[in-house]
Amino acid sequence: MAFPKIYTHLREEDGHGAWLIVERPTGVFYTNQTNGNGCNQDSAEGALIPLPRMQEVFYAVDGLYMGTWHEFLGEVISPDEFDEALRKVLKGDLTITVNRERMTESYEAWVHVNVEAGTWMRGWVEIEGARSFPAILTWENSD
Repeated sequence: MAFPKIYTHLREEDGHGAWLIVERPTGVFYTNQTNGNGCNQDSAEGALIPLPRMQEVFYAVDGLYMGTWHEFLGEVISPDEFDEALRKVLKGDLTITVNRERMTESYEAWVHVNVEAGTWMRGWVEIEGARSFPAILTWENSD
């Protein structure tokens, strides 16, 4: 028996926040409005991990980054600056860096990242025994 796909949209009612979507075959798809005024409705199947200091992460990244990496790289914010903003907010709880190999697929509120588990994740989040894994960083967005 095939189960239906489940879609859930990350909205303002969820609070000013930021989440990681770890792409895995779960049958649950998370959707979000992305890409600034482009108003894409991106979705990814997987597991949703709310970030520590969700509101602080949201305020650190929202407004730093508009458009797409390949069009605005260096004009708005570099991947290194994005990484540094997250490092300051997350304070070692975990490390999130822009996945440089997938920058052309990243834009406002939908950034492909690499995650290294820090003290916050150890013991309750394990991804196939790995300490690091790819994910999508997404945050509340409304244009």
